[in-house]
Amino acid sequence: MKIAILILLAVLSLYGKNVKDNPIQRVDLKDGTSLLRVHFNYLNAFKTTQKVRGLDGIYSINFPLPNKWKIIEADGYIKYTPSILLLKNLSSAIVSFNDVIVSQFKIFDNKNSGIKFNIDPSLFYKNNTLQFEAIQHYTLNCENGANSALWSNLDLAHSYIELHVRPKPIKELISSIKSDVFDDKQYAVTPLNFVVDKKDDQSLKNLALFTSVASTNLKYRLERIKVSNKIDKKNHNLIIATKGKALSYLKRLGHYYITDDRPSLSLFFNLNSCDAWLNRSKFAHVVPDRSIKIIAKGAFYDKSLYLNKNRVTLKHLKVNKTNSATVAFWFKPEDARRAVLFGFNTYSLILVNGYLGFNTANKDLYGTKYKFKKNKWYHITATFHNGAVERNTILVNGRVQYLKQISNNFVSDNARLSTNAYIGGPKSEKTYYKGYIDQFYMFDYALTTISAKKLYRYSLEHKRRGATESLYMDDKIAHDINIIQNPYKVDKAIIVLIAKDKIKEEKLIYALYKNDLVNYKRQGLNIKEVTIPSKAAAYSAKNFVPLDTKIYFNELGYKTQFLKG
Repeated sequence: MKIAILILLAVLSLYGKNVKDNPIQRVDLKDGTSLLRVHFNYLNAFKTTQKVRGLDGIYSINFPLPNKWKIIEADGYIKYTPSILLLKNLSSAIVSFNDVIVSQFKIFDNKNSGIKFNIDPSLFYKNNTLQFEAIQHYTLNCENGANSALWSNLDLAHSYIELHVRPKPIKELISSIKSDVFDDKQYAVTPLNFVVDKKDDQSLKNLALFTSVASTNLKYRLERIKVSNKIDKKNHNLIIATKGKALSYLKRLGHYYITDDRPSLSLFFNLNSCDAWLNRSKFAHVVPDRSIKIIAKGAFYDKSLYLNKNRVTLKHLKVNKTNSATVAFWFKPEDARRAVLFGFNTYSLILVNGYLGFNTANKDLYGTKYKFKKNKWYHITATFHNGAVERNTILVNGRVQYLKQISNNFVSDNARLSTNAYIGGPKSEKTYYKGYIDQFYMFDYALTTISAKKLYRYSLEHKRRGATESLYMDDKIAHDINIIQNPYKVDKAIIVLIAKDKIKEEKLIYALYKNDLVNYKRQGLNIKEVTIPSKAAAYSAKNFVPLDTKIYFNELGYKTQFLKG
């Protein structure tokens, strides 16, 4: 009932708009959805009427569907005025959407009120066509199709489709820059906020270059661009800076991302390979078995690692100088009776017949009773201490588990962090893990209980928003070109270009011209080489003068020159 009232109020407010000046109207509702009314003259606000002539008068208009919207409901309204010379009983009209008839009626039955109709959301594609077809007759005898009586006037300024939409969270993939930020199917282009410390010549030049990229992709449409020293909560943002400076701008997002911890290793499986998505300072050499699969069906986020009598080996781990290490990951077991989830050479985290705990290759178990259900996702955070199993900790779904010695005694000499480790069981083990693994982190220290709980909580929130693979801001800007979901408005993006110098800044902006950018299904992108076109000569086009070059008109043979624009 509340939603219905909100929608009614929103509709009333839309009616009050001056549609001639504003043919696209939007109202954001409290439930996160939006009402959008797009009038038939949205492409040209000054074109208010359209005459359809002839025995079969047709008018068509295109309504693209932006990538970021999911249609909940769709309605339409057409206001028209028929010629008074038409025959009332024989003259009719058909409204079709993508060649499917959504309404048919006699023209004179609705000449004062207009015609309302509903559009099934399943009829929408990326590009859509709505057609009004007026079947017009002025006599019962033989008719002349060119007779001046055969006409009806469409009121474009007051005819519209109204969409009840739910904005889709933007995906933190490089492809989202082309498909969502520069989506040319948008009715009204979202304003862009350029985040800079100072408005110097280099910053403004970068903005001009980026504006050229954006407007080219948006078919030369670009709305207001704002330059400020902080992130805009409601719109798209652009940051071009060093990594340290970018992090300082992004600090205000700290409530939405974990920033106080820094994993040594982050493994994600959204590409069809198990290479380390981010392996800081070559913390480990990641070697997956060839038989490993990356599966989308049943995944925790997008795609997940699927293990079945195979494993991922971590070689040359830099843990020889540490006293402890923590692993955190999601897993969904297909068989929860007996399996090694993660282990060093003789020091493992295992499942055994309804128990979860640590094993030191002595048929021992230091852990807790926990019955895991098959085909259900669980989050594990486990800390290994060198030679001190009794200090180890386990959290399941953010809850600390009480650990005790379940069977045999642990062997302290075997409870050692080794330079090799395994996800899914060591080579000599028969107890391979069968099931899914995702969002795997490794820390070369003991993660605090507060941080472990935070890791679980944020992971659930990010999955709900469809935000990202990684929860750590440092991960998110580990590449040259990065895209981050704006947590205040999840259908908006923060584009971060990380550059060491001015030349690199320019190269990264030119890299955004790449037509195949839409195919990069990954969070970040490193640019190895970009060809920057040579600068055009002054006056190679009418009134063209390069921004960073001094041009004296007397050198060009001019005595006086007037410039416009």
